[in-house]
Amino acid sequence: MEQMKQNGFIDRYFMISERGSSVWTETLGGVVTFMAMAYILVVHPSIMAADGKGMPREAVFMATALIAAASTIVMGLWAKLPFALAPGMGSNIIMIGLVTAGLATWQQGIGMVVISGALFMLVSYPILKPLYILGVRDKKILDFNLRKVVVDAIPVSVKFGVSFCIGLQLVVLGAGSSGIRLALVANNAFVLGNLMEPRVILGLVGLIAILAMVFLQRKNGRALIQGGYLIGMLLITGAAIYLEMVKMPSSMVRTPPSVLPVLWAFDFRGAWAIEYLPYILVFFMGDFFSTAGTALACAEKAGLMDDAGNVPKLNEVFWVDSLFSVIGAFFGLTVVTTFVESSAGVESGAKTGFASIVTGALFIAALFLSPVFLMIPPMATGAALIAVGVGMMMGVRRIVEQTKNDQLELISVLLMIAYYSLLRNTAGAMCFGIVMNTVLRCIQFVFNPTKPDPVKLASGIGLFLLGMSYFAVQIWSA
Repeated sequence: MEQMKQNGFIDRYFMISERGSSVWTETLGGVVTFMAMAYILVVHPSIMAADGKGMPREAVFMATALIAAASTIVMGLWAKLPFALAPGMGSNIIMIGLVTAGLATWQQGIGMVVISGALFMLVSYPILKPLYILGVRDKKILDFNLRKVVVDAIPVSVKFGVSFCIGLQLVVLGAGSSGIRLALVANNAFVLGNLMEPRVILGLVGLIAILAMVFLQRKNGRALIQGGYLIGMLLITGAAIYLEMVKMPSSMVRTPPSVLPVLWAFDFRGAWAIEYLPYILVFFMGDFFSTAGTALACAEKAGLMDDAGNVPKLNEVFWVDSLFSVIGAFFGLTVVTTFVESSAGVESGAKTGFASIVTGALFIAALFLSPVFLMIPPMATGAALIAVGVGMMMGVRRIVEQTKNDQLELISVLLMIAYYSLLRNTAGAMCFGIVMNTVLRCIQFVFNPTKPDPVKLASGIGLFLLGMSYFAVQIWSA
C-alpha cells in the first residue's frame, strides 16, 4: 500500500502498478499497436479514393490520422484500456462499393455511417437507468440495454459470415490494386493480370513476406514479427523506389493536408432512402460485433476479464466507439471501430489506457509525415489488403466451432457465402443469411416443437421482416 502511495499521478490514474505493468511496458505496447495498425493510414485513403470516383485521398488521410489519434486517446483517458480505434476495414469497402456501383454518392454513404453510429449509441444506453429515481437498485435492471437483445437475435452464422464475406472482398480488391487480378468491364468478368510484370511480381513477393510475418507464429503463439503489415508495405515501397517505380517526395515532412474537402460533407437526408437500410444495418453490425469481440479478446489476454466474463469499463468502450463513429462521419470517415490489432500491444504487455495514449500520440506525429505514407504504391497497399482479407476469412475456424453442433447454422452461413460469391453484395448476403436461418428454424420447429423464448422470437421475426424488406426493395427497384 505504501508503494502505491509513492507512485506518480500517471501510475495511479491508469492503475499501471495495480494491473502488474510498468510505464515502459505500456509505452512499448502502445508503439507495437501503432505499428500493427498504421497500415490504415495508407489503405483507408487508397480505398476511399476509388480511382478518382470517391473522396480526395489527402483529405481522407488527414481525417483518418486525426480521428484515430483523438478516439484512441479518449479511449485511454476514459475507459483506461489498451484499445486503439480507427476507421475499420470492411465498412470502407461496403461504402465505396456503393459509390463505384453508382448506387449512392460518398456523401450519402457517410450519412449512413452517422445513422449507424447514432443507432450504436442508442443501443448502448441503459434505457432503464431512470428507474433509479423510483427506488430501483437492482444493477442488472439499471444496466439493461438493447445490446444484449441485438446480440442474442443475430444468428451466429450471420455474425461470422459477414466478416468472411468482407474478407473475401478485401482479397479481390487487393488483387486488383496490385495488378494480380484485372477486371473485364464489358462482361463483368475477372482475369489474371500479367504475372511477369515487375509490379505484379513485387506485389506477390511482398504479399508472401507479409503473410509470413503476420501469420507464422513462434512457439509461444506470438507473431513472427510485430507490425508485419506496416513493415511489409515499407519493404515493398523501398524496393519500388530502388526499381524506380516510385518517385521520392521532395520533402518527408510537411504541413498536414486540409481536411476541409470532407469536413461536414455528409448527406444526412439522402441517407434515409429505404434501399439503404440494409447497408446501415451492415455498418451497425460491423461496428457492434467488431468492438465487442475485440474488447473481450484483448481483455482476456490482458488478464482483465473476471471468471464471469465481465470486462471493466466495457460500457465506456462502447460509448467511445459509437461516439467517434458519429464524430468521424463529420470528418468524412466510415465506421470508427476498436481495432483487433490492439491485441498486438496487449501481447507485448500493455494492460492500461496509457498504451492508448502512446498510440494516439504516434498518430498525431503521422499527420506531419503524410508524404511518406502517401507515396506508398498500390502494389504495397494491395498486398496488405489481401493479407488483411485473409485474416478476416480465418474467422471460418470460429464458424466451424460455433456450428459443429448445429447443422442449420452451418447451412445458413454456407448459403450466405454462396450468395456473396455469386452477387458480391454484402448487405444482400447478410439479409439472405438471416432469412434462410429463420426459414430453416421454422421448419425445424414444425417437426420438433419447443417452447420459444418470447424475446428471441420477437427479435427473430423483426430481423426476418427486415431481410425480406431488402429483397422487396431490390425487386421493386428492378
